[in-house]
Amino acid sequence: MIDIKEILRLAKEKGFSEPQICKITGKHKCTVWRWESGKTKPRAKTLAKLITAVNS
Repeated sequence: MIDIKEILRLAKEKGFSEPQICKITGKHKCTVWRWESGKTKPRAKTLAKLITAVNS
């Protein structure tokens, strides 16, 4: 299973800011915060966008 917290950590390690993550995923900063805190999980399509950006 893919851990969104790990993907977000990797994105930040690669220099992505929270506003950039929001732009990539098309989600509001509150939504990204909910992912980071474990309150919600992104849908597969949104997760794929983030993974693609982190891997590029």
